[in-house]
Amino acid sequence: MNTYTGQDIELTIDDVILPIEFGLEMIKNDNEKLNVKNIKNGLQGDYKKRIEIAKKLNEIFNDNKKMVILNRQPSLFRQSMQSFYPKFWSNYTIGLPIFVCESFNADFDGDTMAVYYPTVQNEKIYCELNKMLPSNNPFKLGDGSLSYSIDQDIVYGAYIDKNFNKKEIKSEIVKELSEAKRDDSVSDYVKEKLHKYLNIATEKNLTLSIYEIEDNKSENSLKYIEDSGCRGKKSQFEQLYDQIEGISKDNFLKGISVEDYFKEGGLSSRARRSLMDKKLGVADAGYFTRKLVELLGNIYIGDFDEYEEFNLEMGKKFSIYDFLNRYIKIDDEIIKLTEDNIDKYKNFKELVILSPKIIETSSNVFEISKKYLGNDLSTLNEFEVGEYIGVFTGHLLGERGTQLSMETFHAGDSSLPIITISNKAFSYNFEENNNSYMKFIDNFFDIEGIDILSKFDINSIYFEILYSFTKLLSKKELSKNNKLYKSVKDYFSDYLYRGPFTTMSFESGYGVLTDIDFDKKYTETSFRNFYVIGGDDDR
Repeated sequence: MNTYTGQDIELTIDDVILPIEFGLEMIKNDNEKLNVKNIKNGLQGDYKKRIEIAKKLNEIFNDNKKMVILNRQPSLFRQSMQSFYPKFWSNYTIGLPIFVCESFNADFDGDTMAVYYPTVQNEKIYCELNKMLPSNNPFKLGDGSLSYSIDQDIVYGAYIDKNFNKKEIKSEIVKELSEAKRDDSVSDYVKEKLHKYLNIATEKNLTLSIYEIEDNKSENSLKYIEDSGCRGKKSQFEQLYDQIEGISKDNFLKGISVEDYFKEGGLSSRARRSLMDKKLGVADAGYFTRKLVELLGNIYIGDFDEYEEFNLEMGKKFSIYDFLNRYIKIDDEIIKLTEDNIDKYKNFKELVILSPKIIETSSNVFEISKKYLGNDLSTLNEFEVGEYIGVFTGHLLGERGTQLSMETFHAGDSSLPIITISNKAFSYNFEENNNSYMKFIDNFFDIEGIDILSKFDINSIYFEILYSFTKLLSKKELSKNNKLYKSVKDYFSDYLYRGPFTTMSFESGYGVLTDIDFDKKYTETSFRNFYVIGGDDDR
């Protein structure tokens, strides 16, 4: 019996529990299937009637296998929208599987989510919805790390059960999930292994009081939290019982002096600064994302065999394991890196990576070679021809900027210099003598004393796409005067090439309106236009 639903139903990571109002709306044109009297009483709060309606809705949706899509704003990347099989209960809230909170960037402080129900679910749509199930996306698209939420309960449960810390248990789960993904048994793995740790954490309830913070050297909850890594960072714990670095020699447990609170650079100053940094940093990061998607959005995956050679230094910037399922060249021999052979090359200081080439297939429509992309890191499968790889790339690079802006707020640090990062990302290939991917990466290695590359922690392929596309644009000419593009702004404003609606949708509205010939026909090329103003593109 599932006590949360009042019903004996099986719940998996691919299930979401919805209030009955959602189910009634989904079948509103077919209410005779429900066969429940006095539905109005349930909608007005009759608890027993709500349970009766929920049970009937579950019978209906168990039979038809229909799915819903959940979305939580801001939609920073692909996994911000996922599909689920709906279950129903008498409550007025959404019952979200705890493991998917990470990919939604959701917590439990009143977050709102949108639920979409595709009324038509034919074979093609069902196939797409199936790809969006959480069990089919256990890893993050950006770097292949775990997309499931384990940082608190699961880590603590594993610490109690096996004396593992967060790093150790994450490593184990990633390895075992990779095997489960290949066997198509992710749901079973989550149910058996992760639920085990979850139950242990629930039974060994973990609380933290001021007495345990004061007695921080003893075997108590604070020690367990620190040792396991299930919550917080070392610097945050030190602020509780040691000192607040750079502000006060006192700590939050004992309290700090009025002077340390109000002085210049004191606690109140830090709080105001980090709050403002958050607001401004997130705004800059959002614009950075918008700009990336506008720039890269017309790049699709194509089925052709062309590449560019990039000489890369391994070690501090890149690991050989970043290029798993990618191709390298050694002494004119092309080798695909696989799990079976990759260890042979782990001590190489330099490697020639075969990076997928981007070609223009029609006006402002570009394709990138599927063969040299490697695998989709979120599913471990190959990418598919026609996928919007440019949109993914823009989202992933921009999303990290947004998340890092939020993280600096929570830690009380200064925000990242997003504007500087943006300028370097977009301008490199338009400057003279800049023709090396490795130098492009060096751009991000030290910005205002920050190692941006390690902060972004995104797989090399997405930086390669950004580099290769801006390099391609640097050799293109403005349509109206045949002069080479001097920056990405020239590309954004080239309405003769991209189309008036496409350019007006990003920063160039008034300029286009004053320059456009209304008696002339233009071709719109943006990926958005195919669903905004119509188009015959099947992607």
